[in-house]
Amino acid sequence: MFFAKSYTKNSLATIGAQIGGKDHATVLHACKTVNNLIETDKRFKRYITDIEKRFKMQ
Repeated sequence: MFFAKSYTKNSLATIGAQIGGKDHATVLHACKTVNNLIETDKRFKRYITDIEKRFKMQ
């Protein structure tokens, strides 16, 4: 959900519908959770950065 929100212009509702029929609030909560982890957990931030680098290579 975090990457879908980051890399597309889709609405939260659309992202949620595509990922198992989730509510827009669930998508928003997931994105906030990931952002909080990025800010507080260095290992998690490196993990996300590595995934983003892989997106950019393709």
